[in-house]
Parts: sequence; structure tokens; C-alpha cells
Amino acid sequence: MNERDFVEEFFAREREDITPLEGDDGRWESIVVEARGRRGGRGSRRWVGYAAGLTAAVTLAGIGGWLLRGGLPGSDPNDPLASATSSVSLPTNTQRSSASTSAPVVPPPGSSSSSASTQATTGSDATQSSTSGSSSTTNPTNLPVGQDFSLMSVSYAGTDTLLAIGSGTCSGQACPVIIKSTDDGLTWHSAAAIPGADSPGRGAMSYVGNDRAFTGIRMANPSVGWIFGGNIMKSTDGGGHWAAYDHRGAAVVDLATDGKQVVLTSVTGGCDGAKCTGDVLIEGAAIDAAGSTEIKRIPIAVPIDSADVEFTRSGIAVVQVTTVPTAEQPTPLTMTYAVDGGQVSEFGVGCETGYWRYLTAAGGSDDFAACLMPGEGQWTLAKTSGFTGGDPGWAKIEGDQIGLGPGVFNSFAATDAQNLVAASGGSEGQGTIRVSHDGGRTWREPKQAPPLPDRGWRWVASPGADWFYAVPADGFRGFWRSTDNGETWTRVTLGPR
Repeated sequence: MNERDFVEEFFAREREDITPLEGDDGRWESIVVEARGRRGGRGSRRWVGYAAGLTAAVTLAGIGGWLLRGGLPGSDPNDPLASATSSVSLPTNTQRSSASTSAPVVPPPGSSSSSASTQATTGSDATQSSTSGSSSTTNPTNLPVGQDFSLMSVSYAGTDTLLAIGSGTCSGQACPVIIKSTDDGLTWHSAAAIPGADSPGRGAMSYVGNDRAFTGIRMANPSVGWIFGGNIMKSTDGGGHWAAYDHRGAAVVDLATDGKQVVLTSVTGGCDGAKCTGDVLIEGAAIDAAGSTEIKRIPIAVPIDSADVEFTRSGIAVVQVTTVPTAEQPTPLTMTYAVDGGQVSEFGVGCETGYWRYLTAAGGSDDFAACLMPGEGQWTLAKTSGFTGGDPGWAKIEGDQIGLGPGVFNSFAATDAQNLVAASGGSEGQGTIRVSHDGGRTWREPKQAPPLPDRGWRWVASPGADWFYAVPADGFRGFWRSTDNGETWTRVTLGPR
């Protein structure tokens, strides 16, 4: 797996990140909170039981960067696998989706980067309009990606353009850094940095940031996109310049776009890097708007672990709110909503444990539900076809249960109704990756699986066609890609060739 001595590099980075902490009751309580604050990839939220979370909190100090989301397909106009977000029109079953969505998008032409800096103010009113942002952004366009860059999130923008956000360095301090590729991920350069904002780094156990953090990125097209994860900013020049984005909640939890509209979730209480509190707000706007407006308020009396947003191919935004597991309720509970314009309806699937994930296939009309079963990491699947809101009419898929083990992270992805990948990881020496080519009835290891990282897999997703991506849960500076429905994998590095 290693072309360089990644083990040596990993431990060197970890030694630099060590901060002495007092071993008191408060520190132990914070470790427990971190273990409960897990988030997972697109299509599935990672989960670990309450007891397992205590162990994970101790063993996972130094895992890879935060969640990486979104597709990374090529979009060469001559590529038959080109993305639906490019200017090339393709048949539905060969289109790849943009950003973190699986809905087809047709973007306007790309724009050039700006080298200007921007000032942004931070709002504090969670029930009124909130304009949040960091103190400034800088634009180190075309500088190489720093060796200490740790990937958090990546998004496909169209026309061979990808943007990613990760943890880097600003004047000796950790900060969020945005990097960019304009050749389908072959080479990367730094596009912007956010000095003064919080950057959780490799030790983070949760996807949610605090109110000053940026952990995710979504691009609607090569020009327009957002960074978020507690805080939120917007770019209209392809990632070179970021400005404050007006929203309603105190902290933004998740965001998705179908290229025409954006739907985000926020909370009225805020996020502390492990959990979020307060009511959950579903907000929406057109992509050219200066801010979002409230669509629905969901009263929540307990802390939440996540509030995922994902677009279906029919243009419905699916929002899944998951509670933080506790000693009394060790399995998190999932509440799911379909958002169609200004209309919001709740729906479910009837999983025995109450915890499940909605999974949009990148191609075709079938979507899936992955249900956590009682026991150690056993999952079953159901599917629906052409979901447009209301009752999905789930049909259980008879066959094997998916055995992913007791991983902190569990993730699922599908290119179409037949080809799926499931992955897990998060603990030392644990993790697996499985493929199915019969719609989820049977599962096995890939013919040529990527080497198992030290702590398994953090995330797997599909941007469409027959492509999958897998991101390790350790300090790996890159990810793995499959272009044959998960059977063989190659490594993608971040930086110049």
C-alpha cells in the first residue's frame, strides 16, 4: 500500500499533535462524549453501541481526518462515464452525480478563482437570521497541498473539477484548508484557507463541528459551493473566495444540493464537536440566494448525533435525524423526513432496532434502506422504487445479512439497483469492505480489495456509473477508487504527480 513510509509520516504527525491533558473526571467525561458523537458517510451513518463507544474513545486518538463526502468522477466530455453535472447529456444509467447528491445536475459554465480576501461576521441569534463565518479567508491559489493536510470532505463540481476541505496549517496554527483539482483528481493545489476557524484534525470522532468549525464541502457547480459543519460560508468563484452565508440556526449540521436548490439542517442550540442540541431546522434556498429560510422546525428534547441531508434522483431531499446513544438507549433512533419544495412529510421503514439509513443509488430509480439488526454489526436491506415522498412501500431483500462487525463507522453505497458496497472501520485492526452484485441478496469480499488500513474504512460512496470511493479511517493522505463496481481498487493521492 505504501509508496512512501506512511507509517513513519503518520506517527510523526501524531507526535506533533499531542497536547498534554489532565486525567481528571472532566477529561474522562469528554472522552465519553466524543465516543457518542459519531457520524457516517453518505447513505449510512456510522454507529457503535454505548459500551463499545467507551473503548473506541480510548483507542481512536489519532484516526484519519473527518468524514469525506461526495463524488469524485471524471467528466471529460469524451468520457462515456462523464458526470451528469457536466455539460454533456448522458443516458440515466451512465450518469454520475455531483457533490454529495445522486440527483442529476446541469451546471452553468465554470468561473475563475479570485485572489481576494473576505471579511465575515459571526451571528449569535439562533431564532433569527444568522450570518456566520470566520474572520477571514486567504487564497493560496496554485500552491502545493501541504504535507500535513488531512482530508475531511470532498465534492465533485463538474467539468473535471473537484474541491476538498481538510485540516491544514495557517501561520503555525491548525485551520481549514480548501484544495482543488481541475483534471479529474490527477493533481491538486491549495485554493483557499480559513485562518481563525477551528479545524478538528485527525483525532475527531464526530462529523459535527463546533460553531466555529468547517468540516464539509458541497459544490452545486464549478462556481457555487458551501463549506459548513457548525459554521457556514459560500463561494461563487470556484472556491477561491468564501463569504458569510445567511441562515437561521446557531450551527449548521449538514447540507446537500441538486445543483438548483440547497437544503441544509441546523440546530438552535449549537454543536460542541461531538453532539448538537436544540430544535432541528430544515432550511432551503435557490443556489444563487444569499441565504436560506426555514422550511420546518423539528422539536428535539435530546442531543442529536447527525441530521443528514441527501437528494434522491427524483429531486426529493431526505433528512435523517439521529439521536446520540445513551446508557438507557444504546441504539440511536432515526427520524426521517421527505422534503419536496416547502412540503415536509415523515416516513420510516420499521427497523427492529429503530436505527436505519436511507441510501440513494447513484443510477436508476431504486433506493435502499439499511437496517441495523440486534447483535454485533449485522444489517439487512429493503428497497423502494421511484420514491417521491409519502409511503415508500419498502420491500425486504431476502438473503444474507451484511456482517460489518462492531465498527465505529458503517457506510453503504450503490451505483444502481444491483451493485452495492458496504464498509466499516474505526478501531485498531478492525474493518471490512464487502460487495454485492445481485441487489444486496449476497455479499462477499472484492476480488482485489484495497489493503485494509490500520483502523479500517471511514466512508464509502458512489458518484455514479460503476464507480465507488473508499476513505480510510486513519491518517491516510488520499483515498481509494474502484471503476468496476467495487471489484478492484486503485489509490488516489492528493497533491502533484
